[in-house]
Amino acid sequence: MSTPQPAPEPLTNEALRAALEAVPQGLVIVNERHEALYANRLARGLLGDMLELGRPVPWRASGPDAGFVAAELGGSLRARSFALEGLEGLERLKGLDGLALVLLVAAARTEPSHIRAGADEHLEEVEAIAHLGSWNWQVGDEAIDWSDGLYRLYGLEPQSIPITFESFVAMTPPELRDRIVSTIEHCAQTGDGYTFTTRSAQGGLPMRWRHSRANTVTTDGRVSRMFGTTQDVTEQMLTEQVLRDSLGQADRLARENESLRAEVEAQLLEVSASRARIVQAADDARRRLEHDLRDGAQQRLTAVGSILRSARAGIDPELEPGLARTLEQAIDELDEGVDELRSLARGLHPAILTDEGLVAALGALASRSGVAVMLRADSLGTLPPAVESAAYFVVSEALTNVVKHANASQAQVALHRNAGGLLVEVSDDGAGGATLEAGTGLRGLSDRVAALGGRLRLVSPVRGGTLLRAELPLTETPPESATVQG
Repeated sequence: MSTPQPAPEPLTNEALRAALEAVPQGLVIVNERHEALYANRLARGLLGDMLELGRPVPWRASGPDAGFVAAELGGSLRARSFALEGLEGLERLKGLDGLALVLLVAAARTEPSHIRAGADEHLEEVEAIAHLGSWNWQVGDEAIDWSDGLYRLYGLEPQSIPITFESFVAMTPPELRDRIVSTIEHCAQTGDGYTFTTRSAQGGLPMRWRHSRANTVTTDGRVSRMFGTTQDVTEQMLTEQVLRDSLGQADRLARENESLRAEVEAQLLEVSASRARIVQAADDARRRLEHDLRDGAQQRLTAVGSILRSARAGIDPELEPGLARTLEQAIDELDEGVDELRSLARGLHPAILTDEGLVAALGALASRSGVAVMLRADSLGTLPPAVESAAYFVVSEALTNVVKHANASQAQVALHRNAGGLLVEVSDDGAGGATLEAGTGLRGLSDRVAALGGRLRLVSPVRGGTLLRAELPLTETPPESATVQG
């Protein structure tokens, strides 16, 4: 027969407490009013600020499976209660009736919980759309609760490894580690929040930008909890970088265009001034040539004519008829040559334009025209020589074309000075159909007028007559020039 075993001795108070503390679940002893009388260390950690001895535990619902909702912990807890009898091990609980032991366990993701499933699904959807992850840390605890989205941002499978403050620090880029740690420690001490953006490559992923924000919860004047979010802002940063590069390129192009525009404007001004100088030089040369012909060759030919006339007067035509006829022919040819030379000189630069002014020169021009010309001119005042020359040659070329091509019965010449400059108009009642490109005369006039910064416009409908209009500015160096054909 076996020897009977002695009865086990009852557990001491210290042994029972040690056993309850060693249980790998949270344990809470409550009375019939659900007031917490005892909680082991794990239960205190799970419930945090929700648990206070002597105060009711915040049940979600009554019954044997009442659920605690611990939103601060980022998840749900399930509570299963058991009636307690005979608590000899806990001296301060003896004699109390209606006690229950509440066992706290984490709710599995597969458990049918409306609240957990709805909140978790919504959170995961939001985090997936926003490339966002969230975290929660009870300051002083080793563990940090990360959402699934935050695991993914760091290239990890959701809930694959426990996250502690040390492991999180190890994940941060070495060049940013000191800054991040000092920022978190500062917030844990002062209760301040933080926000910063980092750029790094982690978990075998390409370079990413992450924007982090955090806030704190203070209890009894001390920071008890920190929580925050981290968002992948790589696409935003890349877009902003592309935008900055585009703006920078646009700014460079704008500066280059401005420089080119200023250079082109300077070149245009120089071309305009150069054209004006060329026209002025040509007018000066024409004036000198006209002066040389009039005072040189023309005077010499006039002197030869006088000599021939004196010779003809000194002979008897009846005694020397042949010589008389020869002298008479020579005098006639010489007179025609002088007239042609005088006409050539006027074509180069009419002396009357220099001596008597534009209106007188145009009056003389009209009087020699092959058609009737009506001249109307306002009081023009003093005009620059280049403007007078241009106006004269516009009228001269226009009247020449009227006689040669227009088959007109009359023409009109009108001059008007206004704030913009001198307006010259030549019109006729001829056949029309003229163009600026038809001959070299009008093209030359267009260049001359443009060189002064003016505009030459031709309106010549078929069988509707012709109007040639020249607008000549009176500035020394015009800012721009244009030729318009209507």
